[in-house]
Amino acid sequence: MAQRMGSVEMFVRIGDVDAPLVPLASADYVVALEMIEALRAARYLRRCGWLLASNIFIPPPGSGGTLNRERVAEALRALPAKTVIVDVRSIARELGDPRVVNMAMLGVLLATDDIGSLVSVEVAEDVVRTMLGETNRKALLAGYTQAREKIGSGGVYAESCSQRL
Repeated sequence: MAQRMGSVEMFVRIGDVDAPLVPLASADYVVALEMIEALRAARYLRRCGWLLASNIFIPPPGSGGTLNRERVAEALRALPAKTVIVDVRSIARELGDPRVVNMAMLGVLLATDDIGSLVSVEVAEDVVRTMLGETNRKALLAGYTQAREKIGSGGVYAESCSQRL
């Protein structure tokens, strides 16, 4: 749907849950493959949760240039969330396949401490290589590496959560 100008949301809940959907303002993580979709999905994120977004920017038809990448990135950074924006465009370009964006963003998710403690990047790498091939493994590792660098160097925006991480 997103490739045909629609929006797609998917929910994954782990633990003892009563319903498959995530209530508003309760998600620990939001992973977005496009910047405007990250803004739309932020309503699901709990205060100071993780907002993991790609730097892909697809302005909606008819926006007339009122939106641009920098304004959207600024809005994402201002949210009460631990926000990481990853340059997946360069990962896809380097690997020569735009379809690897989802694997790069999986790598970003694995770079967070809580998720990384559930599934190590090494295990994920092995599974992805076996099931989806070397290009997807490289994308996963590139997203992971980029996110770890941002998390380790203060590239996570969380001003309204009392600090920049």
